Amino acid sequence: MPTVFSVSTDRVAKRDRFAYWREAVSERLTFTSVECAEPERDRFFARLDGVSQGGAALLQFERSGVTVHRGAREIEQFPNDNLLVYCAPAVATWISPHDGEAFVAPPGSIVVGYADAPLSQAPLNGVDYRCILATLPAALAGLPRARAGQRAPRAIASDAGLGALLIAQLEAWSRAAAALDAEAFDLAALSLAQLAALAHGSGEPREDRSREAVAVARRAAAERFITQNLHRADLSPALVAAKLEMPVRRLHALFEPTGISAARRILAQRLAAAKRLLIGLPDLPVTDVAYRCGFESLATFYRAFKTAFAMTATEFRSAQSKRL
Repeated sequence: MPTVFSVSTDRVAKRDRFAYWREAVSERLTFTSVECAEPERDRFFARLDGVSQGGAALLQFERSGVTVHRGAREIEQFPNDNLLVYCAPAVATWISPHDGEAFVAPPGSIVVGYADAPLSQAPLNGVDYRCILATLPAALAGLPRARAGQRAPRAIASDAGLGALLIAQLEAWSRAAAALDAEAFDLAALSLAQLAALAHGSGEPREDRSREAVAVARRAAAERFITQNLHRADLSPALVAAKLEMPVRRLHALFEPTGISAARRILAQRLAAAKRLLIGLPDLPVTDVAYRCGFESLATFYRAFKTAFAMTATEFRSAQSKRL
């Protein structure tokens, strides 16, 4: 099974938090150095939640706005050619390759590069932030080693093309990683590595693996669009296919390996969202629950809910209230 771990400064004395993080995480886990202005160290905080297996890792950080360096010294001490996939959903990130021009990655964009390409990075304006980092052995994915000129980090917009597929795949993996078994974790890492290499343009992955990676990412993008649009009564396989710019039959083919059709996936997510609302907002009328989850009518909602859970929404809410 993959190894799940967490590191936090919460229980460390404030005056010692930065030093603790520098030693416990930067030097021992991510093989980087960190820089934080002396006046800011008294308010420093950080948390890392990670999942790793076979050299691949999915790391989710929440921390103060430090500058992170991976320079020649760190690379010499801890060399690897891992492919890195980074995203800070809500903040812009300053990226400065040591042998190239610095750039700013917009909030929510993807940055893809290699661990043996020296660089520095920091959130713009030094704000506190959350970020996701996937580190993926190139050899594990069967990728050829990128030439020196091809290892520089590259920012990729996440609102279209391969970038949209990449962010969907990264977010899906970040949500599920801790619960995956060994085989599923490896498959997710391989798929993300293949897709990242394609988006970065640094490798020439095998054609069959590339097709599989793109298919997995497109399904993740479809799931993401469905989740974000459950409130829409017009949400349908046709709408999802149009968003992903593919024929409906291709969308159906994407979902075939899951054993559940795109239409049933939409319905299942609507019903799951309805259950969350029924529990979380006990005073919200059932009619409002139905419409918030995109059901066209209350009758349709009641029928679908009872078919799925062998009780009506009202009965479900009543049963939940009795448990409290």
